[in-house]
Amino acid sequence: LRSNISDVVLTDADVLLGRGNNCTAHPGNERFRKIVDETKEIYFAKGDSKKGKNAVSLSIVDSIHSYGGRFLEVISTNPVQYSIVDKKRAQKKCSQRLREPQRRKKLVAL
Repeated sequence: LRSNISDVVLTDADVLLGRGNNCTAHPGNERFRKIVDETKEIYFAKGDSKKGKNAVSLSIVDSIHSYGGRFLEVISTNPVQYSIVDKKRAQKKCSQRLREPQRRKKLVAL
């Protein structure tokens, strides 16, 4: 369900769903990735427990919400409009990110 489509104003605490530089470089997404990366060890320690892994991903959603962050998707680009996604979709985003291998930053040879 989409809520408050016309009233949603993007903040630095929000997490944007989607791909591309606009999502990747957004401060809320950077903070989200940091939280998820710090939680991966706990997630993988749950082994095959789907219930345990779901609890970990839900804890990340709750953490984002606790500081005023929301999970948003772009529904229109001209003008730009956002929609707040439901908790299940936000959890899916967290689980997806938790499963991704951690990428090492590229080292630049001098």
